[in-house]
Amino acid sequence: MKKLMTLGLLASSLAFADEAPNTETMLAVPADETESVKASYGYVSLGLGPFPIPLPLMGVGGRYQNGHHGFDGSLQFFTSGKVFTIAKENFDYLYYFKPNLDSQFYAGGGIGVTEVISDGRLQAFLSPQVVLGKQYTNKAGDVRYFQAQIDPAFLDLNKVHKKKHFHGVGVFPAIVISYGICF
Repeated sequence: MKKLMTLGLLASSLAFADEAPNTETMLAVPADETESVKASYGYVSLGLGPFPIPLPLMGVGGRYQNGHHGFDGSLQFFTSGKVFTIAKENFDYLYYFKPNLDSQFYAGGGIGVTEVISDGRLQAFLSPQVVLGKQYTNKAGDVRYFQAQIDPAFLDLNKVHKKKHFHGVGVFPAIVISYGICF
C-alpha cells in the first residue's frame, strides 16, 4: 500500500512539473489589508478635563491620516469662570491599527503646551501625552471621534526659564475626554 501511495504522489508531481508556480497569488495580501486611507479635515471638539478637576472644554484642530499614520494638532480652551482659564496646544502622532474610514481605533503620543491664566498671572507647562481614541463615520457620512488624552507629568517652563534647571517637574496625571465633530 505504501508503494502504491508513493507511486501516486510521484506521478502527480511529474504531471504538474511543467507548470510554474504562481508566486503572485501565493504572496498576495488581501486587498482589505492594503487599503490605503488618506484623509484630512478640521474639527471642533467638546468635552471635560483636565481631570481630576473636570472643566468644560472647547477645542479646534486639524487631523491628517495616510494609512496607518496620522498627525493631529489642536488648541483647547478650559475655563472656570473668573478664577482661571487654561489654554492647551497639542501636537500628536497617531497610529491607526486597521485603517478604515468607517470605524478605526487609534493610539498615539506627542507633546502639549499648557498655559494657565490666574489672577492676571501666566504659568506655562510642557508635558508628554498619550492619546487613545476611536474615529468613525456616522450614518449621515460625517466623521466623528471619541478620545482620551493623558498627560502624565508637567514641566513648569517658568521655573526652568528663571533658574536654568529642571526642578519644576510635577508628576500628576491630567486626563481630557473629548468628542470631535469633523468637517
